Amino acid sequence: MAFMNWDEKYSVKNPEMDHQHKKLIELVNQLHDAMKTGKAKEEIGTVLKSLADYTQTHFDAEEKMLKSIQFNEFASHKAEHTKLIQQVVQLIKRFDNDEPLPVMEVMNFLKSWLVDHIMKEDMKYATAPEPA
Repeated sequence: MAFMNWDEKYSVKNPEMDHQHKKLIELVNQLHDAMKTGKAKEEIGTVLKSLADYTQTHFDAEEKMLKSIQFNEFASHKAEHTKLIQQVVQLIKRFDNDEPLPVMEVMNFLKSWLVDHIMKEDMKYATAPEPA
């Protein structure tokens, strides 16, 4: 059973962004599977780093799209992206330093961040009026 499932309520009515959000959910599920089954450290590290890399790729694409639609709240949205990347980098540093990473703490953080970000921040551009 997946840790997270895509739900249409997460749709921002932009096929590219929805596809990328689905990919992020898939990567969170891969990380959850690796962590809960006690997979080798290398596999967990690889998935965690893939999640971080893809998150940056997604943020870059989303920010480009937000600029193209002249999104009013671009600066605050970008700041949220920067904050998450910093949090994920801290998780990777903890992992690389063999510090404990409680599975459920990490997974609940990723899930709540992703859902909260989509539902609170990304929905703002999903409902934003078209630029004049």
